[in-house]
Amino acid sequence: MGIEVNQVLKLDDLVRDDNLVFSATGITNGDLLKGIHRKGNLATTETLLIRGRSRTIRRIQSVHYLDRKDTALYRIIGA
Repeated sequence: MGIEVNQVLKLDDLVRDDNLVFSATGITNGDLLKGIHRKGNLATTETLLIRGRSRTIRRIQSVHYLDRKDTALYRIIGA
């Protein structure tokens, strides 16, 4: 991709205009997002979604029913 290892990228290197969407989901608790929490067969996640052009910021809290997920997920989360 033409990017050198350990090169510090600036905003203009990453994004050329405001026609973009940024999404991040917390894995562990942090200052910006809550991490994944599991209670029995339910898991909750928090996602931040930012749309550049409209400047819309969404914070999405999701509930996941683990028994309805792909069985490969059980190997990852140790269910």
